[in-house]
Amino acid sequence: GRGLSRQLMVELERLAGERAVSTLVLQTGRLQVPAITLYESLGYRAIEPFGGYTAIPGALCFEKTLI
Repeated sequence: GRGLSRQLMVELERLAGERAVSTLVLQTGRLQVPAITLYESLGYRAIEPFGGYTAIPGALCFEKTLI
């Protein structure tokens, strides 16, 4: 509730941008409502689960284009 997760995500995106990473992809579970809300508020969009996440019931994946 102090905004630390948001600060970490903003810093992660900044570092990724410095390293010319064009897209970030992340995963969470459907019960992690605060994480989902944070990711969506930062501009991440839901995508289909990929790789090993397809075997996890309730897995949610998100993506954000940085560049």
